[in-house]
Amino acid sequence: MTSDASVDDYRYLESLVDLGISNASDTTDPGGSSCDAPPLPNPAHDKLIVTVGHGITQRTWFLQRALLVQNSDFFRSYLTSPATQPKADISLPNHDPGTFADLVSFMHSNIYSPNTVPAGYEEVRAHTRAYIMGRNLGVKRFWTTAMRSLHVLFEAASLMYGSNAGTSPINAADVAFACDETASTDSLRRLFFDAVASHWTSLEIFNIGQAIMRPNGIIDAGEGERWLEIYNEYVDFRMVLAASAHLRFEARKRCLKNVDQYLLERPLFDAFGDGDSVQSGNETNDIDQHQEAIHTSSWLGRRALPLLPRRGSFTRSWSRFQEDTQGVSAGGNDGASDHGSSGATGDEDVHMDDA
Repeated sequence: MTSDASVDDYRYLESLVDLGISNASDTTDPGGSSCDAPPLPNPAHDKLIVTVGHGITQRTWFLQRALLVQNSDFFRSYLTSPATQPKADISLPNHDPGTFADLVSFMHSNIYSPNTVPAGYEEVRAHTRAYIMGRNLGVKRFWTTAMRSLHVLFEAASLMYGSNAGTSPINAADVAFACDETASTDSLRRLFFDAVASHWTSLEIFNIGQAIMRPNGIIDAGEGERWLEIYNEYVDFRMVLAASAHLRFEARKRCLKNVDQYLLERPLFDAFGDGDSVQSGNETNDIDQHQEAIHTSSWLGRRALPLLPRRGSFTRSWSRFQEDTQGVSAGGNDGASDHGSSGATGDEDVHMDDA
């Protein structure tokens, strides 16, 4: 009689389990012994509803929580926090659905392969979006791979004979997007700035903001104006261009550092060196002075930078730059006009053949 009762009790518990009513951890087996049963899986808690984007481009994914926790620092924190664990969904309106689809594919396969099918696909922008999303969601393997892909693309252009602004894969909108979507200390910005410096000629740097025609490419007036806006807005960009403006082609390609430097969590570059050494602590006084000189000078107009000697050591170039900017600061607008009127002499230092 007792045995029949135990069997009936067990079948009753099984029926509750099938209905998803009981999560009891202690059950009694037919032999009357106690055993610990695993918690019942709750389908509602196994997956997270992730909505990405907004408007007509918005897309929704039903993703395994374990997949997200394993790959993403952001989702790991979100899903393991007691305050958020019961939530069944999350919205990421400021991210690109196409890039998130690439990320989901990467988490499943560990293969980085942005989708090139969508209309208007641009390789630089696709890798940039991937880097930004990987950073924001804490998927390190994803953002480091995106960074390496950008570096490969930029390095190929910097090594091309005759490289210039017209042949560079980077346009002004790409730099603006990278700067708008990242913090001022993010290494993605420096990667773009160094790449531009390695692609452009001295003539193009000195004439930023104007339409420059080159044998292998054309920068139209509209694109030139957009570059000038970026130059005026971001001090670090001005610093990089100023430090590289006097370099010839063979030296200019070295403006783009080894990719490992850009992958550091907080990269500190030698702004005027070859990039082989990384500074520690705060920036040097020379960098501060150089930044201040560019920032306070009146050369933020059609001629973006004072002309630097084409040849000679950086020490002589830096001395010439200080003299120019100090003269401009002391003389105000009149100083800028006076120096500009003698620009023809300075222009003799710049030749078309450095491409």
